[in-house]
Amino acid sequence: MIKKLLGQTWNNATLARIAMNSAIFEYTKKNNVKGATIDLGSKSGDASHNRFMTKAKDCKITYTDLHPQSDKVKKLDLEKHFGIQDEVYDTVLCFNVLEHLYDYKNAVTESYRILKKGGVFIEATPFLVHYHPDPNDYFRYTDSAIEKIFTGAGFAKEEITPLGLGPITSGNYSVIMLMPRILRLPSLVIAIICDKFLNLITRNRHSGAKYPLMYFFVFKK
Repeated sequence: MIKKLLGQTWNNATLARIAMNSAIFEYTKKNNVKGATIDLGSKSGDASHNRFMTKAKDCKITYTDLHPQSDKVKKLDLEKHFGIQDEVYDTVLCFNVLEHLYDYKNAVTESYRILKKGGVFIEATPFLVHYHPDPNDYFRYTDSAIEKIFTGAGFAKEEITPLGLGPITSGNYSVIMLMPRILRLPSLVIAIICDKFLNLITRNRHSGAKYPLMYFFVFKK
């Protein structure tokens, strides 16, 4: 996994995506993605999170997009009724999508409806991350907002994890990822070391939990 993450850093992935893929790897290593699965807003199976996800043998993923470029991708508007029967999926995946939805409540309630009893919703959404319209960029969610949105739709919280290292890394990650490749990795290492030292001398008063790049979370029906 470390080799894959370093490869992402060398190429075009942002630090937020690297953190997300690490969280996906750690969670699915213990809790394989199982059964009928739908990946909301994924565009295709080429998204980087697929390379870090541990899947059970019975896992079959349906990829979706508002404007699919392939007949292998299901057309789905996440701000409207999904047009899918109740309780047909074991898992709903939704990575870096929620912030692009104005009617995010529809996506949450529809996801709850199409999940089987005991099914899980696995998501990651950015927080201290630059504006990135696709085609729009509407919201950033705190952990308390995430919990209230999902439990209000009937879900039970399994996990909400802030992904970050501290203020120096979070404050500079966009700049670091715009640097030439040869400077990107050493600059990231320096930022991480600075955050580690800052938290050592302040007894973790400036931890990643207070400066999250993203939140990774799992809710269960």
